[in-house]
Formats: sequence, structure tokens, C-alpha cells
Amino acid sequence: MAERTPTEEKVELKKRIRALKARRDDAISRKAPQETASLRRGLRALKKRIRIVVQDAKAQAAAAAVAPKEGATA
Repeated sequence: MAERTPTEEKVELKKRIRALKARRDDAISRKAPQETASLRRGLRALKKRIRIVVQDAKAQAAAAAVAPKEGATA
């Protein structure tokens, strides 16, 4: 299995978030509080995962930018 880039992973997570939001809205309209709470927790977890993916991508980009400079001075 090929490893996904941070952008691809972010897009996939956003698709899942949109699907959960639709299910959450449906649960709210049916007045199903337990299902709504569960879906909200799922949304929170996916949004946190997006933040982690973006933060890791930024850290890797910063490390890649610094690495050639260190190699040139040695």
C-alpha cells in the first residue's frame, strides 16, 4: 500500500468529516441525542487528526529546508 501525502490524507479526512456532518444533522433532526453526541465526538477526532497531519507536514518541510543548509556548511 502506497503511503499518502499529507494533502491526500487531509482531503480524505475532510470527505469523512462532511459525511459525518450530514449524519449528525440527520440525527439532530430525528432528535437522537446519543447518536448526535457520538457523531460530534467523531467529528472532533477527525478535526484533531487534520491538525496533527498539517502540523507534521509543516515540521517536515521546515526540517527539509534546514537540512541542505547544514550539509553545505560542513
